[in-house]
Amino acid sequence: HPALLDAALHAVGIGNLLEANGGGRLPFAWNGVTLHAAGASAVRVRMSPAGSRDTVSLVLADGSGQPVASVESLAMREVSEEQVRAARAGFVDSL
Repeated sequence: HPALLDAALHAVGIGNLLEANGGGRLPFAWNGVTLHAAGASAVRVRMSPAGSRDTVSLVLADGSGQPVASVESLAMREVSEEQVRAARAGFVDSL
C-alpha cells in the first residue's frame, strides 16, 4: 500500500543515510522494485545507502520476517522550501 511506503520513507529524514543539506528530499526515481507478497498490514523496513549520496535501497518484511517488497535503488532529489510553497500555491481543494 502506498501509505506503507510513505511511512517507510520518513526514516530518510531521521536517519543519517543521506548527507544533511538543510532541506527536504522527495522520491525521484525507483529502480528494481519487486513485490514478493501481498496482504501485509504492517511491515518492517531496512533502508541502506545505495551507491550515490542521494540513493537508498529498501527491503520490506512482514512481522514474521518474510519479504514483502524490495527496492534496489531509490534516488531522492532535494527540494527547497520555495519549491514546496510554489507547488502548494497552485493547489485548489475542489471538495
